[in-house]
Amino acid sequence: MPQQSPVGIPPVFSDYYRLMADLMVLAWQTDMTRVCTFQVGHEMSGRAYPEVGFGDGHHSVTHHEGDPEKIAKVIQINVFHAKMLAYYLGKLRDTPDGDGSLLSHSLILYGGAISDGNLHLFTNLPLLLFADGIGGIKADGMSATSPARRWATCFSPCSTKLTCRMWRSWATALEDSNCRPSPASERP
Repeated sequence: MPQQSPVGIPPVFSDYYRLMADLMVLAWQTDMTRVCTFQVGHEMSGRAYPEVGFGDGHHSVTHHEGDPEKIAKVIQINVFHAKMLAYYLGKLRDTPDGDGSLLSHSLILYGGAISDGNLHLFTNLPLLLFADGIGGIKADGMSATSPARRWATCFSPCSTKLTCRMWRSWATALEDSNCRPSPASERP
């Protein structure tokens, strides 16, 4: 049977997301890389998510002006994105890596570049870090709702400190020969 060539980007976003997540997991699993970035969408995107039951574009519903129907749609899209993230994290968790899993040996930062699309606010950014103790980073009760530890912008003291801790952990991991990808000549 002749092999078919790929036909392009899957038209359904959830299929595209799962494909990209599978490729990132495969790249990590085979030591092709130790760093991945994936932009789910950009703020001006007109992308619609028919998988959630409506055809409105994400950007247009974020300008909700207090309309409860539009707010409900934004929430549905956010839940959909969280489910896609859960798929990726599940694949990492279920993929063995040394004495743990790819997830237990990873730093995953997930978030948005805008906190309120209706008002175009860039404060209190929604950020999640999955670290499992890598490089000494442990859950320490930081909360986006705690006034003393509020995530303000990417330049806030809290997120800057966290970002610096992430980069130090990453640099330390690179110095550890067990974390460096093996040369292509040594791969099976």
